[in-house]
Amino acid sequence: MHAAASDANWYGNDFNPTQVSHARNFAQNANTSVMLSDDSFEQFAQRDDLPEFDFICMHGIWSWISPENQQYVVDFVSRHLKVGGVFYLSYNVGPGFIVFEPVRHIISELNKHVLGTAMSPEQKLNSFKDVLNKLIEAKPSYAAVFPGLAKRIEQTLEHDFHYLSGEYLNSYWDVTHHSVVAEKLQSAKLNFAISAHGTDLMDSLNLTTEQQQYLAQFRGTPMYETLRDFIVNRQFRADFFAKGVCHMTAAEQKREYNSLAVVLVKAMEDFEYSIDSRLGKAELRKDVYEPVLKVLSDHKPHTIAQIKEKVSDATKGEVKDEHVSEAVNALVFSGNCEPAITDEQTIKRNVDKCHAMNISIINDFNDTPLAFLASPVTQGALSVGKVTLMVLQIYLKHNRPENREVMENDVMEILTSGKNTLNNEGKPVTDPDEQRKIIKNLIKDFYTKQLPLISGLQLI
Repeated sequence: MHAAASDANWYGNDFNPTQVSHARNFAQNANTSVMLSDDSFEQFAQRDDLPEFDFICMHGIWSWISPENQQYVVDFVSRHLKVGGVFYLSYNVGPGFIVFEPVRHIISELNKHVLGTAMSPEQKLNSFKDVLNKLIEAKPSYAAVFPGLAKRIEQTLEHDFHYLSGEYLNSYWDVTHHSVVAEKLQSAKLNFAISAHGTDLMDSLNLTTEQQQYLAQFRGTPMYETLRDFIVNRQFRADFFAKGVCHMTAAEQKREYNSLAVVLVKAMEDFEYSIDSRLGKAELRKDVYEPVLKVLSDHKPHTIAQIKEKVSDATKGEVKDEHVSEAVNALVFSGNCEPAITDEQTIKRNVDKCHAMNISIINDFNDTPLAFLASPVTQGALSVGKVTLMVLQIYLKHNRPENREVMENDVMEILTSGKNTLNNEGKPVTDPDEQRKIIKNLIKDFYTKQLPLISGLQLI
């Protein structure tokens, strides 16, 4: 999707050839050029036909591969990341995962030595549940020391077997610490830059005043992130490491920041003026966020400098620039906004590729687990949901009708016939009048909330 939405040359590697084949077919549908391979870590690290990259991404891999393969990754990044380039890496960390490790080991041993190979995934999952539930009922001392363990087991076993297999049943399963990973990457001349989880950067949402004061003495040292992980009980990190970190002056940082653009990717009407955080629900100032959201409500990209100017004019200077910056950051970090580009020529070059890919996804929504569409404005993917894909298919089939009734009739037929069941708040709805009411509201939201977003992001 990134290849369809941008001018960049994209490369991808997965040792599973089925995944590579699927990705190639997907790219072909969008007339998108992307270089894909199914090399092992060793093979990929030793290739001499690859360029230097501006950005290398590795998500959900590091903690599930051998130390030898981890070193191949480090060697690859050392050879192929440009000076000034960025490496994204996600990985499991203690202390949030350490407590659960014995449970993971039990699941793995059950799968290897107790459960039959002929058992179906559902049968294996039920066996995991039976063994672990009875283990907790036996009141083990380990569970007494860690009172949240029973709930953690219950939440883990809510996932399907495919998830559990990928997450917990690999031959290698590594729980490490940020400082260990950072030290290993220093051999590739990489330094930790910043967490990729935006909300991590908002201390007021994650740390008490006492915790912030304690950590302040370690800021800028290798200890800071490790101690912070301990305080927040983190179990998974996603970080940016850079090759050749250069610190900006305050003036440079302000200029670069104000030139960045963002776009609203959710309906303004649905914004709740609050953010869930580690410390609970944080209420947001409506007098600050509302004028910012009004500027962004056209779902078109605006630079932060433009947002500040328009908000200042609308509020007669009552909302200061620093408050706008804080609001924009929170909107991006919480997923309400996305970074965007404003260059119309770049958008035009990629819009046809995005449309071709998106039409393919919409037409095949019943046969694919994908629920994302590509945007040339964000140069990436946007989560839209399976119901929206279904409604979009009907919308395009009827040549983008203004008459909502034809849409309502088709959606009604699909959602209330065959194997489909219309639900409301998790409960099936069988009364025809109630079904019609729910579908009317669904189509109303599609026209009033989703179509302006789809249009602004140039998805179809």
